[in-house]
Amino acid sequence: MEKVIKKKNPRKLDYFILYLFPLLSTYGFGYIGFNTMILKMLYFISIPLLFIYVFTTIKKSKDEISKYVKYAVSVYLISLMMAWLFHNQAISLTYRATCGYFALLFYFFLKRANFCRKDIILLTLVYGVIWIILWLIALYMAPTPVFGNSDITINDDRGIFRFFIPGDGFLYLLFFLCVELGFIKKCKIFKFLSVTVFTVIVLQVTRQTIFFSFIVAFYFVFRHAKHILVYAILLYIGINLISINVSDDSPLGKLMQLSESQYLDQKSGDENARVVEYRYFLTEMPNNLVTIVFGNGIPHDDSSYGKQFLWLKDVKDIYLSDVGYPAMFVTIGVLGLLIFFKLWRACVKVRGENDFPIMFLNYMFLCNFVSFVISVSIIPICVALYLLQLDAKSTIEKKMN
Repeated sequence: MEKVIKKKNPRKLDYFILYLFPLLSTYGFGYIGFNTMILKMLYFISIPLLFIYVFTTIKKSKDEISKYVKYAVSVYLISLMMAWLFHNQAISLTYRATCGYFALLFYFFLKRANFCRKDIILLTLVYGVIWIILWLIALYMAPTPVFGNSDITINDDRGIFRFFIPGDGFLYLLFFLCVELGFIKKCKIFKFLSVTVFTVIVLQVTRQTIFFSFIVAFYFVFRHAKHILVYAILLYIGINLISINVSDDSPLGKLMQLSESQYLDQKSGDENARVVEYRYFLTEMPNNLVTIVFGNGIPHDDSSYGKQFLWLKDVKDIYLSDVGYPAMFVTIGVLGLLIFFKLWRACVKVRGENDFPIMFLNYMFLCNFVSFVISVSIIPICVALYLLQLDAKSTIEKKMN
């Protein structure tokens, strides 16, 4: 059990890092006007500096959540060697490809600075609202690219222009915060805000994020209701009735057409793309006993190892980013999968002051089955983990008192 030690309040430097590091981790939200090379260099340098800054905290942290976060960082360190030993990928390239995952150190930074709950909620509000504003700017400027990869063509084949702006994990964290404050803690303004944020989520026209964010929110709002099954059935009937009147040219209509088309393809014998990807990465990708346990490491596009995955994408239409858990199996092995599952289990056991952190982590756990969302949401995950660790710490203190 971790000793309960009274810590100092966060310093000005801590608040500076609190808001700067998430910005660096997204390379300035992918704004194409920034010099990406400079932002990447700053981020690559910031990781070892952050490690030095939180090293003492890492050593002293003994609670269950911190233990598994340490293990997760360790397994990514091991992956640096795995890519070099088995795929001849330079450690420098693997480090660059893995830096996004080393952002897990942000959790120990939050712990070292000892931010209060209000500080973290404010961070969630600020970054969530900024992301929505940037999305509105991108929508206004479309089809001219403003954020993300300028080489990717922006199209509206789903009824609305679709963007991939880094940092969208804060959008979903903000949504669950609004759901908790609005529907669980009965604050009227946040009821309106939760509907507004969910509308933005729907307009991202990504089916799995719409579905899982709604399902998780619905469960937590009605989990104490006596007739939750009746509510669920009525909701299902209502959605089907509403769908009759949805225009084919609207974003929802386009998504329904896409789902129906994929269903008909599967019914006619064409295998679902994600089933193909699951089978390939779990059973057909070349592996040995060591890489099965520890993984192959994170591929970088500039190496021969990374080019194998580019070939799979371009020739076989198989994407590593489409399937979260097979991607984790390929890169950090069975050991990494076990660590992340144990971390999620440790979080589920915490009963605390806020529901939105575990709502977000449950959403991540579910959505990762059909998309590698964990890989692009490390900072929001750290925020949720820290809030749960505060709750676990508070529970220990109450028992000691």
